[in-house]
Amino acid sequence: MVMLYWTTIVPDDAVTPNQMIKDQRLDEDLMPIVLAKLVNPLERPLFQEIVNHGPKTRALWRQYSSLKIKSGLLYTRLEHPSGKEDLKSTQVVLPGKHIGPTIR
Repeated sequence: MVMLYWTTIVPDDAVTPNQMIKDQRLDEDLMPIVLAKLVNPLERPLFQEIVNHGPKTRALWRQYSSLKIKSGLLYTRLEHPSGKEDLKSTQVVLPGKHIGPTIR
């Protein structure tokens, strides 16, 4: 049995999940990937559609199969160093404006 652990992040400024969803969709680096996942979660967009975006967008494009939309939020699935399936976890992909306040 595979168990995925979902991480809930509540930054200092108490951003609601709905605000985080909105901010992900307004973030110029995340928006192309979020929209692609909403339209076709299994099929990665062509590189030609992503090439003109920044390095963060291209990095997420390379991780496309590890990304998932859950309750409207974009998450990435993380492998455990041991490789054990039951120790995988997920992490919300933060919009740029939330990286500083959340990591402090």
